[in-house]
Amino acid sequence: MIELVELLARLPPELVKLLGPILERHDARKTRQNAQVVLRSGTRGPIVQCVQERLVELGDTLDTDGIYGRATQAAIIRRQSEAGIRADGLCGPDTFAVLWPPSPSQD
Repeated sequence: MIELVELLARLPPELVKLLGPILERHDARKTRQNAQVVLRSGTRGPIVQCVQERLVELGDTLDTDGIYGRATQAAIIRRQSEAGIRADGLCGPDTFAVLWPPSPSQD
């Protein structure tokens, strides 16, 4: 699994800002490296919208309404399958890494 610190370096600043409060809540129970943010069917909010916008940038057709519904889940499963990771429809650290791979300068 990808280290959270490495993943955060790849994500757009607006998504990192949205994830901040979630990560702070996890810090009470876990170290930052072990904290996990997982989006799933029914999740709502600006983090979901940012993921949806990235999926659209990558060529998927879906609404960017901030609601993790069937279309978002199907797009995530498709991306997971293409990347060879577990295609469970959950958007966690490994899926974030697929959506925001390292740039050539980060290799």
